[in-house]
Amino acid sequence: LYYRKPYSFTLFLAKVLFSKGHFCLNYPKYTGWSGQKIIVDRIIKFENLASGLEETFDHLRIPFDGDLNVNAKGNYRKDRRPYQEILKAEQRDIISRVFKKEIDWHGYSF
Repeated sequence: LYYRKPYSFTLFLAKVLFSKGHFCLNYPKYTGWSGQKIIVDRIIKFENLASGLEETFDHLRIPFDGDLNVNAKGNYRKDRRPYQEILKAEQRDIISRVFKKEIDWHGYSF
């Protein structure tokens, strides 16, 4: 059996994801081919997902009971402290550079 020591989160960000471009970027899904202009009518933020879907389905006259009936990653993260308390400066820097476009577009601060 081959066993590799687990990566630290910093090494994972810097070496595994950042250097290989394997980040999950969402903006190509809602921008034009240039990635510079939003081309959809509405973007629903995850933190407002249920209410945003309810409003959208209501607008489209599609029945929606408001229950998403999922909790995909609800038990995955054991440490529930805010990311500001958990991430190191180097980790925050990598994440803020990679996701800068989406952070700016959607009014987030990081």
